[in-house]
Amino acid sequence: MKAENFGSKWGAILAAAGSAIGLGNIWRFPYLVGEYGGFGFILLYTLILVFICNPIMITEITLGRTARSSIVDAFGIIGEKAGMQHLGWWKFFGGWFGVIGLFLII
Repeated sequence: MKAENFGSKWGAILAAAGSAIGLGNIWRFPYLVGEYGGFGFILLYTLILVFICNPIMITEITLGRTARSSIVDAFGIIGEKAGMQHLGWWKFFGGWFGVIGLFLII
């Protein structure tokens, strides 16, 4: 499966705007919690963002750029490149559980 690209500059601009609007929530929520005395929570929240969320995001971007495919197929492709063809569950657990997890989060 070939990776999709934006059809126009407007598509890319709208995707960036959607990301910025979503990032606004990341900035506003800790600000309001800190304003009302939740510094400990803000500290923990920031540490989780830096040490857990950031490496996961970098891994997802790298996986997508390497495989140039859907997330389900990407795990199969990366498994083959790593010499793990015998692990048939690699694509199933990595790909399908990721998709199911995203739908549950949403």
